[in-house]
Amino acid sequence: TVRDWIPKEGVDQTFLLRGPEIRLRTKSGNDMRVTSEKGEIEAQQQIGGVMARRGRLSGNVLIEFDRRTAERKAALPEPERVNLDAEDLAPIEADELDFDLEYDKLIIPGPVRLTASDASLTASDLEVRFNQAQGRVESMRINRGGRIEISVGADLGMALPGIEPSSGGETTLVEWLRNTI
Repeated sequence: TVRDWIPKEGVDQTFLLRGPEIRLRTKSGNDMRVTSEKGEIEAQQQIGGVMARRGRLSGNVLIEFDRRTAERKAALPEPERVNLDAEDLAPIEADELDFDLEYDKLIIPGPVRLTASDASLTASDLEVRFNQAQGRVESMRINRGGRIEISVGADLGMALPGIEPSSGGETTLVEWLRNTI
């Protein structure tokens, strides 16, 4: 959804957006909400409407990733399904976000911050290439600087000495990075 949109003057199938909000669901059933102050998308005509091909979101870009899987949410009573605890949320903040669905890539030029209950990532100039068909990340590159902090006992989705594996029911940070970015 968007608060307002207008065609970009002189460019076919390109639209300027005000207040875009995008809601997605991953193959694992995780919900994601992406918001920004403004955006620009290049769309392609399809049967039943238009589909974004590439674009840019800018101004307080926020990606809110619900780490709970569909199975975990289904086991909760109805009111608890919509309420998120801080542990369930992995917000990502950036100034801008560029995406290209034709070439399966996401670029965040400039600073990016992920702050989850068990991990944080601070970096600049992030580029992610993904495989939509398989629903996974092919590569992730940080071009400038970067810091990842992981809490002791955090569920990383991999075996590390002294860290017990997850009891299931939530998507780990590594699984999320691999499957959704």
